[in-house]
Amino acid sequence: MRRRQVLVGTALSLSGASAGCLSRDRPLGLPGEEEEPLVEIIEDRLVRENPGTEEEAVRVEGIAENVSDRQLTYVEIQARFFDEDDELLDSTVEHINDVTAGRRWEFEIEFPRTGDAAERVVGYELEVVTNI
Repeated sequence: MRRRQVLVGTALSLSGASAGCLSRDRPLGLPGEEEEPLVEIIEDRLVRENPGTEEEAVRVEGIAENVSDRQLTYVEIQARFFDEDDELLDSTVEHINDVTAGRRWEFEIEFPRTGDAAERVVGYELEVVTNI
């Protein structure tokens, strides 16, 4: 798998900001301040079933963990699927609600098409978005 990247986002945490705001790509904070992610992808892999057939299917399986000491009201994991030329083929989202501190869970994110389209998938990126 040539392309595998994990991007992590957390809830907005500027002073005075209200909980419930979503953030993507990277944690936001005060200038020069780095924040720790609230959720980490512990493991992930691309899984292919029925290769070379019209029923060929692809998905990303993995384990995520709430590494914070907070209850998260919403966690979204988005998978972007790419071909051998690093062209985006499609993306899919899985979400979970009410994730307690320290909780680990398994996830599966299916590529939305089968057959020839699934056969073209050679890599993926994961992005995590949280809401506290």
